[in-house]
Amino acid sequence: MTASTMIRRTRVEVDLAAIVANARTVRALAGTELYAVVKADAYGHGAIAVAQALTRAKAVSGFAVSLVEEGVALREAGIVAPILVMGPSQHGGEDEMVMASLTPAIGSEEDLAAIAAVGIRRQRGIEAHLKIDTGMGRLGVPVERAAEMAIAAKNNGIQIVGLMTHFACADTDAPEDPESMTRDQLRRFAEADAAVTATGAPIKIRHAANSSGGLLFPEARFDLVRSGIALYG
Repeated sequence: MTASTMIRRTRVEVDLAAIVANARTVRALAGTELYAVVKADAYGHGAIAVAQALTRAKAVSGFAVSLVEEGVALREAGIVAPILVMGPSQHGGEDEMVMASLTPAIGSEEDLAAIAAVGIRRQRGIEAHLKIDTGMGRLGVPVERAAEMAIAAKNNGIQIVGLMTHFACADTDAPEDPESMTRDQLRRFAEADAAVTATGAPIKIRHAANSSGGLLFPEARFDLVRSGIALYG
């Protein structure tokens, strides 16, 4: 047996109808708007094909990605729905992000400064979501600085229209445990929400829940659930 006969082509078939059905199920259970998380090529399922199928079926309200180039690729494929860039990897791609009408998630002073600079240079108003670190310790503005960042955004021509956080362990926390990490994060998110709202920020969307959070913690659903893994079976 030669090497060429030992190596066979790998083939994967993705059932887009099943992904659409999953999205509709998650949306119905959550009772809120749904953003499909299609980062990392939709977890290897093909981001463009998945996004186009979900768009045709009107199964989601928008999409979430980690990288600017992921969002740009969706735009080039004809996706016109809102696309949220969640990752810190937008640095260096702010201009492309703004010109493609992608929505940035601001989680640091550096994010804010870079995005504000593009708005000034392009003479464009920018809408963004403010990401709050409620305890995961990975990305986001500390709760104590949320109002300060909202004011700084306004002073730099950026409208904070969304407020978001990310749960550390909603998939393992017991929903009935009032002292769980997820419930503590919800309490801290409420603090940040009150502080940012008091600044006059025009918040339209509040979101915290990933797939597990949205399915297990009803009070975490807010206006929007970001679902990734639950869509793919």
